[in-house]
Amino acid sequence: MTIIKTKDFTLRHVKISDAKTFFEAEQDKEAKRNFITTPKNIKEVENGIKEEIEQYKSKKPKSEKFTIEVNNNIAGWIAINQLNTPFFEHKAKIDFCLHPNYRGKGIMTKVVKEIIKHAFKKYQLKRLETWTRTFNKAVIKINEKVGFKLEGILKKNKCKNGEYLDDMVWAIVR
Repeated sequence: MTIIKTKDFTLRHVKISDAKTFFEAEQDKEAKRNFITTPKNIKEVENGIKEEIEQYKSKKPKSEKFTIEVNNNIAGWIAINQLNTPFFEHKAKIDFCLHPNYRGKGIMTKVVKEIIKHAFKKYQLKRLETWTRTFNKAVIKINEKVGFKLEGILKKNKCKNGEYLDDMVWAIVR
């Protein structure tokens, strides 16, 4: 099991016991606005965590998801997704969600910096992406601070409840 410790937080692989806090974080109004879908109940979150735990057993996992702990409390999660995809083995995408109680404190910027180092080293990536809604000013700031470069905007990339959403594509290429 991978554990990344800093003076400000600990990142560890997700566990079923994290489900309640993850659910709460994803039910927040701001989180719901940014995700296309959010879980309807804790059982959905638990099922997702079970699938994630299975990935840890694979030699070529499709993802690696971490719980963010601050002072021994669950603050949210961050995931490295789209790993080991045929013809795209050189790249991955990160996604994250922070509980509202921990937002605006600079935590996620530090977490993303650590995940970038971990992802490039462990998976020998050449490219790491993140996609951000054009209205998500907080994540845009994080992307800029950690070194992602804006590559473009995908206009009307997603449709949610009849509203078309634009996605900003950010990347770090090595």
